[in-house]
Amino acid sequence: MTSTASTEQNTLPRLPVPTLAETARKYLKTVAPLLNNDEFNETKKIVEQFRQESEPLQELLLKRAQTEENWLSQWWLNKTYLEWRLNLPIYYNPAIVLPRQSYRDFDGQIQFAANFVHGVLRYRSLLDGNQIPIDRFGTDPLCMDQYNKVLGICRIPAKSIDRLHLYNKNGHRHVAIFYRNNIYRLPVYDDQGNKLSADVIYNSLKKLADLKESDEKSTLIGHLTADERQLSAPIYEQLSSIPENKNLFDTIFDSLLVLCLDESYQLSNDKTTGKDTKTLVGLNFLHGGGTKYNTANRWFDKTLQIIVGPDGYSGVNYEHSLTEGGIITALTDYALDYCKTAEPFVHTNKSSLLSKCRIVIPKELEQSIIESEKRVDKFVENCDLIVHKYHEYGKDFAKQNKLSIGKKKTNDNELRTNRSRFILDAMIQVALQVAYFRMHGKCGATYESGSLRRYHLGRTETIRSCTLEAQIFARTMSEEHNETANNTKYDLFLNAMKAHRQYTNDAINAKGIDRHLLGLRLIAMENNLPKPALFDHISYKRAMRYTLSTSQVAAKHDCVMIFGPAADDGYGCCYNPRRDSINYMITAFKINNGGTDVKEFSNHLDRSLTDIRKLIELNTTKTMKSKL
Repeated sequence: MTSTASTEQNTLPRLPVPTLAETARKYLKTVAPLLNNDEFNETKKIVEQFRQESEPLQELLLKRAQTEENWLSQWWLNKTYLEWRLNLPIYYNPAIVLPRQSYRDFDGQIQFAANFVHGVLRYRSLLDGNQIPIDRFGTDPLCMDQYNKVLGICRIPAKSIDRLHLYNKNGHRHVAIFYRNNIYRLPVYDDQGNKLSADVIYNSLKKLADLKESDEKSTLIGHLTADERQLSAPIYEQLSSIPENKNLFDTIFDSLLVLCLDESYQLSNDKTTGKDTKTLVGLNFLHGGGTKYNTANRWFDKTLQIIVGPDGYSGVNYEHSLTEGGIITALTDYALDYCKTAEPFVHTNKSSLLSKCRIVIPKELEQSIIESEKRVDKFVENCDLIVHKYHEYGKDFAKQNKLSIGKKKTNDNELRTNRSRFILDAMIQVALQVAYFRMHGKCGATYESGSLRRYHLGRTETIRSCTLEAQIFARTMSEEHNETANNTKYDLFLNAMKAHRQYTNDAINAKGIDRHLLGLRLIAMENNLPKPALFDHISYKRAMRYTLSTSQVAAKHDCVMIFGPAADDGYGCCYNPRRDSINYMITAFKINNGGTDVKEFSNHLDRSLTDIRKLIELNTTKTMKSKL
């Protein structure tokens, strides 16, 4: 019998607190590639001081861990998301580029939209009925809490800390439709709570074709959710306080999801961009392309936005506060599977269930809204992106070339059941280090998302991929006239792989350093205690400036997730390994002091992945010959 979330959720262990000694030891090891010798020697002294200063904080943190369901989760929600005042798109909200569909006209666009929405309704039925099989890592059950934090949820801006409109199992009976910047309400359940068919949804959406001729594009308000939070919050508060606007905001907040039907994209026939169509479409899913295109046809505060555009292009944008990417791709995989098997539509003349929401904008707010529009357009214009498919190998290569990167412990679930996945992940992470070193002549602090879902209410821990071993290998591979023998390079490569695997295993078993350091810093703040000097030290500042922000988000379908860089002079990189290819994206800001260039970095990454393949194949061939 397949177990479900309720049967094992309460048996999950609580998130443990690492020891000060282990965190101090690992901290020194992880910052070493980022420091020169003098800086490192100074850091050793400050870390020893940190161990002594932090003992009272550690005791307080251990007490918190005994009383809270998860000592980190509420801090993580508030400090990492709700209190931050930066724009949601690019900085926080990831997007997903879904496989291109076959439709090329508006009727096909709304057919796909209707099927996708109905697929989500079916998925919701599984969630509400507790019928989603529990995720596992090897044999270990994973926390399923995030699955219930996708649908029906909306973030609401406020001046100091945002709040969340949460899911109600008995509510959310409609979806909010955004089309030509207008907002519509579409019921997707009948009065008895039964989900409506895709036919009914499609026939209601057909009304939009008629409205296109009669409805002008609405006054822009969706772009407000793409603005800085402290600037958009006062405008929202004034708009939402107007009684005539209650229906509009209720429609958005209480909706199951937002469906964005886009009218046009800036595509590759625009000779001024020099970008391929998939990249430009990806920018539309990430931030809307500016108010000239679709940024105002979004509501970035909504946890789930389904975006269905022209010419077969579709995607997702999601608000990140409560859930990670793997949970979203599970939903999109299910909905895409449903779309593949959906029955043909029956055209009817039944009246549409669609109703338009009206917005009242006081004259005194008009200038503030226009200024917000200008800020948002300038902000999104600064984001550069490339969406790319590396064709030379994928997951099968990792399976076929069984690299020895660790002892095969019988009790090591990660190694036994996820071996090829983790080998390929390590290969990509090492390739990223080589690519960055080749382009910038140094290593940079690297964030890779590692899951803590083995623990109750677990979110993520940082996998620090910039290890000393990776730095040595990257430097060796970057020296054009280096005469190092291939077998020596291969040994250095394996060392880098082993170091990454070890840190990954530590991170997903709650033995990383970043969440522990965050906890110590926050417990000091909450108790009005002095923070350890380490948190003002150059090593900490450099370690926390992630010039590479990365994540593997695997999906069943041919998708790729997109998110922005974590530093002004850094890169964002997300990848989805396929059987014989790797989908990945690279983002960077155009205006920065770091010399970033997404196209050049992509070229370096492709070259690094290929060089690693050649190195593996050469040494695998030698090994096979030696056995003959």
